[in-house]
Amino acid sequence: MKYRKYLRIVSATIIIICSGLGNAWANDKGSCEKLYQARQYERAFPVCSKDARRGGIEAQFKLGAMYSLGQGVKEDASEAAKWYRKAAEQGDDDAQFLLGLQYYKGIGIKKNYTEAIKWLRKAAIQGNTDAQAIIGDVYLKAAEQGDALGQFLLGLDYYKGQGVKQDYAEAIRWLRKSATQGNTDAQFIVGNMYQKGTGVKPNQVEAVKWFRKVAEQGDADAQFVMGWSYELGSGTIKSGTAAADWYYKAGLNYLKAGNRDKALTSAGRIKKLGNIPNAFLADKLLAQVYGGSVAKQVSPKHKKKKATSIVSGTGWLVAGGYVVTNNHVVAGRKNIVLLRRDGVEIPATIIATDTANDLALLKPDNNKSLPRALPLANRPARVGEHVFTIGYPHPDMMGKEAKLTDGIINARTGLGNDPRVYQISVPLQGGNSGGPLLNMKGEVVGVAASKMSAVKVFKWTGDLPQNVNYAVKVGYVRVLLSSVDTNANVRELPSRKDSLAELANRIEGSVLMIIAE
Repeated sequence: MKYRKYLRIVSATIIIICSGLGNAWANDKGSCEKLYQARQYERAFPVCSKDARRGGIEAQFKLGAMYSLGQGVKEDASEAAKWYRKAAEQGDDDAQFLLGLQYYKGIGIKKNYTEAIKWLRKAAIQGNTDAQAIIGDVYLKAAEQGDALGQFLLGLDYYKGQGVKQDYAEAIRWLRKSATQGNTDAQFIVGNMYQKGTGVKPNQVEAVKWFRKVAEQGDADAQFVMGWSYELGSGTIKSGTAAADWYYKAGLNYLKAGNRDKALTSAGRIKKLGNIPNAFLADKLLAQVYGGSVAKQVSPKHKKKKATSIVSGTGWLVAGGYVVTNNHVVAGRKNIVLLRRDGVEIPATIIATDTANDLALLKPDNNKSLPRALPLANRPARVGEHVFTIGYPHPDMMGKEAKLTDGIINARTGLGNDPRVYQISVPLQGGNSGGPLLNMKGEVVGVAASKMSAVKVFKWTGDLPQNVNYAVKVGYVRVLLSSVDTNANVRELPSRKDSLAELANRIEGSVLMIIAE
């Protein structure tokens, strides 16, 4: 079947499906929609054109289809692409799919595999089954034609076993082609594969070659690896001076990205290099870290403003209809909103607090809007047990999608042998506060509470704590729950051992972002 005919059939199919969504709501969609559904294309065309120019997504999509299919207007693939693009840019997955197809074969626009992949991926991510069905073939075709993005994505599929059988040899074949063309993501993975001997014979010199390419473009992780390589003489000469230079560059870029802990780690690596000519770079980097954190003297007016600012944290539903979080997230806040994964906002009020253990219970205004509750573990967590948390760290910078981090239980007690908390290796950031700490059966064993300040410990001891964090034990949640009425009818998720990916998929919807003002 010729591609142009295929595109016409797909376009027509989508339009028929969209039209078939029902005359029941046609009256609410305006005259463009009604005329199009009635197949009065010549009358629909000027009306849809007017609506499309005003930014109407449906009208833009239908105008693209009319040009694509020659409905009420002379067939014009170039004009079709123009209007599909407008609808695609506003998030319409069918328009994204059809625009991607036109780029894939060069219908009405110049053939461009990178653009084709871009739009087809957007549609596929939104669940467009047509895009999902052909995306693998597009990767392969684009890769074979020398497109760097196609080569990278095909290699990544083989590397992760996504849609194809995992094959490291095939992965590095395609990733190396993409890396040679300058794709920095591919270069980093290729460097990592040579370093670890994944799908290829270990070759530290080759690994450094690829890491250097990425590092020279300002990637902090690659710069840190370069520092480590020069420090150990792995794949390159052993040079403390060169190592310090790379660690310093990495630290500055970590700092720009807001990752102060990794910047401090970089400074610590420089200090451990000993007596080298550029050892002063450690202090210079620390000055940058502290300079960014030591506030100037502020007026009482400024302090008052800070106290009333909006803060965010994480909470989770417990059987009984309450949401658990840290007290420091909501203390002193009058307006509290729970934000579900789908964007629905639920107002809530503080119903009980335990300031000694930094816990709070929130009562949502509407129990019918709540997701399912998380089960509480009936036994204490053990040292070495695999645990994880889901939360919303720095949503203003890192985005509002829930983030998962995992680690182990390092100790049954916290700082100064505090028996109320676990020491954990699970990475925590601002915004994780109040999130559930879960075992591999999906049961809550603790509440993410705090992390040891790397800045303070470095000041006190000259040493850097490596991912030392704390979680309040779930037993204290049970005590707080005993002080309130827990008769609300809220279903609880099952407790079942599963893979981390399956547990995350099951639990994510029950973890809420908390916005407090």
